Amino acid sequence: MGLSLILKAAIPVFGMAAAAAALSGDVRPVEGGWRSHFADADDLGLVTRGKQVYAAHCVSCHGRSLQGQPLWRTADEDRPLRAPALNETGPDWMRSDEELLATVTDGHLPSVAPNPRSRMPAFGPVMAQGDILAVVAFIKARWPVSLRVAQSALNPGGAGAPRSVPDDWRFPPICMPGETASKQAGFSPPFADPRR
Repeated sequence: MGLSLILKAAIPVFGMAAAAAALSGDVRPVEGGWRSHFADADDLGLVTRGKQVYAAHCVSCHGRSLQGQPLWRTADEDRPLRAPALNETGPDWMRSDEELLATVTDGHLPSVAPNPRSRMPAFGPVMAQGDILAVVAFIKARWPVSLRVAQSALNPGGAGAPRSVPDDWRFPPICMPGETASKQAGFSPPFADPRR
């Protein structure tokens, strides 16, 4: 269940105060764990909050335009010291929301052992869960629609797919050649609306 659904459910039952608390980052753990949520890049309130969180906690390393630090792609012994790009030139659009939320929370991907040389902090102990969800939504909102669609295919059921997709969208060339990407994502040519 995404944060926007939590808000819609909370308003009738608990009122505007509960919805405001959720937007301010005070999201309580839910069944299945909060990491099972999907960062809704179409939720303007969540993205706006994420922009504030990004400016306060992430911009100094990942840059104002999410461009990462110089030479972040260089594969050498100092690579863990450089923050990667979070925009369309970086690798994060190739990760599920669960992986993105875990990276911000724990400071590393769940499938990778922590690197003691990495400068990526674990924000879980110091940042509200709602703020982590918001910053991931902000990052995703900055990606082109083709990358957002491709990234949503990594989430169960395509969760987090953009609500509005142009009729002529295509997977980015880096994904896979031809119809392979569409078939793997469960979309049938001619590139059907991924939200169905």
